[in-house]
Amino acid sequence: MRRQLQTAKNRKAIKRLGCKERRIVHYWNHVISKRIVQFAEQTGATTIKLERLKGIRQMKRHWKRSDRNIHSWSFFDLEKKIQYKAEQKGLIVEYVDPYKTSQQCFRCGNVKRTNRRGSLFQCSCGYTKQADVNASFVISARPSIAG
Repeated sequence: MRRQLQTAKNRKAIKRLGCKERRIVHYWNHVISKRIVQFAEQTGATTIKLERLKGIRQMKRHWKRSDRNIHSWSFFDLEKKIQYKAEQKGLIVEYVDPYKTSQQCFRCGNVKRTNRRGSLFQCSCGYTKQADVNASFVISARPSIAG
């Protein structure tokens, strides 16, 4: 739709579309952050660990074409919403280094690019999990960095 509007040089409609996109992202960031904080509360957690995503935009050249939609997402906005909602509930937010969290094995610590194949994580030690679940375990076990 944006491409069609740009071809037609309809700047007013492009601006309106941009405002709509921002409202949608803002809404979903509220929903996601609320669910994360509620989950932490329900499980009795005292700390929420997040990857320090500063500089993620520079990774754009390494992303596959289908992953480029993530470039338009507001990570900082989501991070700040999680932070203030967690503080309201008395939870601590800590940050970890995101380097190779999706390629590291939670069980043995082995880091290989071939460990992750799409949505499945398989390590040579025999550990198999859904890739995002494994990465979340790795994040939870990593030491916090200054954030």
